[in-house]
Amino acid sequence: MSLFQADTKRTAVLKATLKLISEHGFHGTSMAMIAAEAKVGAGTIYRYFASKDVLINELFIEIKEQFTAALLEHDDSNMSLQQRLQNIWVSLIKQYIAYPAELRFMEQYANSPFLSQDTLRRQSELSAPFTELLEQGIKMGLFRELPLDILRTFMYGPALQLAKQHIADFIVLDDALLVDSFAGCWAAITR
Repeated sequence: MSLFQADTKRTAVLKATLKLISEHGFHGTSMAMIAAEAKVGAGTIYRYFASKDVLINELFIEIKEQFTAALLEHDDSNMSLQQRLQNIWVSLIKQYIAYPAELRFMEQYANSPFLSQDTLRRQSELSAPFTELLEQGIKMGLFRELPLDILRTFMYGPALQLAKQHIADFIVLDDALLVDSFAGCWAAITR
């Protein structure tokens, strides 16, 4: 299953890049391999992406945009802060489980030299709704007096690890277990 549904040459290049980098890593994936996998000429890739770095950065942002859109689908400003964060957190894990290649790519990318300043800025913009909820909890005095990045880590880290454990068949996550797991994260950040 892939996030990229449109049937265009650009989409074929993005899908091929995702597949190959997930399998071979950044340095083990050449533009020639991407062209062959996408069934396009190398020149076609450069029509859409100026370089491999640009391609990788754009792929990362496209995945983040689609993940963010899926996470915010279930956000409702009329709900409590706890319920809103729980909905986003559970949705994040479900996205990771549904799209393991995208998860592998994002993990590799976040720790790679390909990460550009523009991509970091865009990633921050995409994370803003989640960050704003955490900031709201801080202002309300609901959360422990910890830096925002640490609060974010207490929420994101367990979500990532639970999804990876599920993908590897070490645990089986159902809705009830996800809600119980979120309760643990919530307890870690609240006073």
